[in-house]
Amino acid sequence: MDKVAIYCRESTERQDISTLISMCEKAAHDLGFDTYKIYKDIKSGYSKDREEYSQLKNDIQAGEINVLILYESSRLTRDEIEHHLFFALLRIKEVRLYTLNHGWIDLNNEDDTFMSSLLNLLDAREGRKGAKRTKDRMEEIARNGRWTGGPAPFGYRLVNKELVVDPAEAEIVKQIFQLFLEGKKRQTLSTLFGFEGKRVRRILINPVYVGKLKFHQIEYKNKKRITHKEWEVLDGIHEAIIDEPTFNLVQNRLKLEKREVKRDTYIFKDLLKCVCGAKLYRYTSVYTYNGQHKESLVYKCNSKDTYHRFNSILESELLKQVLETLEEVILSLNVNDIDTESDNSLVEQLNYYKKEATALPGKEKVLARQLMNNLLTEETFKELMLEFKEQKEFFKNKIDSYSKLIKSKEAKKNNQEILKKYFNKIKKEKDPEKLNIFFKMIIDSIEFANDYRFYIHLKF
Repeated sequence: MDKVAIYCRESTERQDISTLISMCEKAAHDLGFDTYKIYKDIKSGYSKDREEYSQLKNDIQAGEINVLILYESSRLTRDEIEHHLFFALLRIKEVRLYTLNHGWIDLNNEDDTFMSSLLNLLDAREGRKGAKRTKDRMEEIARNGRWTGGPAPFGYRLVNKELVVDPAEAEIVKQIFQLFLEGKKRQTLSTLFGFEGKRVRRILINPVYVGKLKFHQIEYKNKKRITHKEWEVLDGIHEAIIDEPTFNLVQNRLKLEKREVKRDTYIFKDLLKCVCGAKLYRYTSVYTYNGQHKESLVYKCNSKDTYHRFNSILESELLKQVLETLEEVILSLNVNDIDTESDNSLVEQLNYYKKEATALPGKEKVLARQLMNNLLTEETFKELMLEFKEQKEFFKNKIDSYSKLIKSKEAKKNNQEILKKYFNKIKKEKDPEKLNIFFKMIIDSIEFANDYRFYIHLKF
């Protein structure tokens, strides 16, 4: 009994995959197949994480398919080596192949397989040329000041692929810019107009509102989408909503915006533990000395536990003692104790495994060519490919292991050097927030044994 599969793929949602499926189903019925299983992907032919394609290969491997129908062989993959490997799998599992543009393909016939491989190469080359033509055309359109595609920004609508001002939305854009310059916060504006906070910022920084276009913000490399933080700004032919002086003032104000600093930050915040295990908090102690009112910063325990007694400790005295203790520890660190010979050995081992892993794809290509030229039996090819798969996993584990070891040793050395370099600066620092950040980087906790004795638990 024939177990028939149909596989269809399109690169994007904009392409109508249902048309491909319909044509393949019609071909299946014409060939006398009434039952079949459909596999479909919306992904690039270069992508290696196509779920349906992977499932198709698994089902073929499991012997659940013996007839495969395609629109054309390039729908399988754009990768030449993957194309050869897939055809090898079809031969091993004795799967018959039918494409709508070439009919039945005899996988055991050298002329048929050569022609199929050649057509796949030509399809892949044409795909790359088409992508370049599209990119060049989009660049030409953008440099002529025209919208290159995608939804229109808020404040505009698309008419014959050109940006045209939407009066109602444009009025909201003007209000956002004006209110922001008057001192309104972005969160206030997002609530006022029902936008997400991030959307308000995107509106405020978008040069499209002064008649410009962003170019080269989005780029695709190796089929991956890359968003650049910097881009080229081109003159557009569309009408501006905001004048340039207003836009520039908004950009300056955005640069000057700073996050609010918490006012309750103090030197030993969240670091001190009382004898009872509770946190110590800072208070301002007021007292009279020689007839004058004085203030001092002290740390106290809020616990109502009556079984321990902890009066208080002055922040200035505690800071002095902590710095003295840290200085003794930090300045005693010796970066020369790190075994550099061991480091070199680790790097040599890492480079060796990286070199071996890099060589595997080339070996797979050689095997594929030998199989096509009948220099290898399919059984031997299958066994060797399984060995390569195991070697890949082995090399990957070794590379990960050695990389972690090297990074760990480098981090230890760097941390010690940095601590020594900046400790003298920290001793002179007066900003409580900066001191608190530094202490939290290296101290896990400071635990008190009584009112004057404490233990510092370091993170290293």
